[in-house]
Amino acid sequence: MIRRLVWLPSLPIVVASLITLSAAASTWSAYQSARWSGVQARNFAEASGGRAAAIQNTSVATARVAIDVNLFAQWLAAEVANNDVAAAALEKRFPKTLAVAFAAWRATGAPAASAAPASPFELAEYVVPESATAENLNRQADARFAKGLDANQQSDDYVLMTVVFAMTIVIDAVGKEFASVGIRRASVVLGGSGLLAGCIVLATFPVH
Repeated sequence: MIRRLVWLPSLPIVVASLITLSAAASTWSAYQSARWSGVQARNFAEASGGRAAAIQNTSVATARVAIDVNLFAQWLAAEVANNDVAAAALEKRFPKTLAVAFAAWRATGAPAASAAPASPFELAEYVVPESATAENLNRQADARFAKGLDANQQSDDYVLMTVVFAMTIVIDAVGKEFASVGIRRASVVLGGSGLLAGCIVLATFPVH
């Protein structure tokens, strides 16, 4: 009887403390969910912008390659026709991207040497800056998108914890309305266990 009398006055305090802590944990989870949603949106936006820039660079690179291929085809035709004047004039018009690869290609003995590459475009020296930029932008966009997905999952996890803590509030709030001391105690134990488990899980989540 003495133990019951000691327990009953403290029970409302325990319940109020559990509800307060659960509300605080739920609020924190909701706040973090919103923060991670912002991270998700920012990363997705940056990924989209990066892909758009990559497409632009790819278009420029495609145009440059088309020009280089056309000039080289004209040079090769002049070379086959033994028109040295036209070949020299065309060679002077080569853009830097083609000129560098062309010099390396000629150094292999091309086009006369049978073992030489068929064209300068097969050599590592042929580099279109916009193409490399596009590849780099796409890699960055992939990384940003992956971070956005991670942030989305983190936001969802925090939302789940918000629900867990809301449930502990309901359990404690409803349990205290029962006249039965056993039920009230059970609700405190259940709600407290839920709060403790939720806080342990919450402590493993990254904070933004």
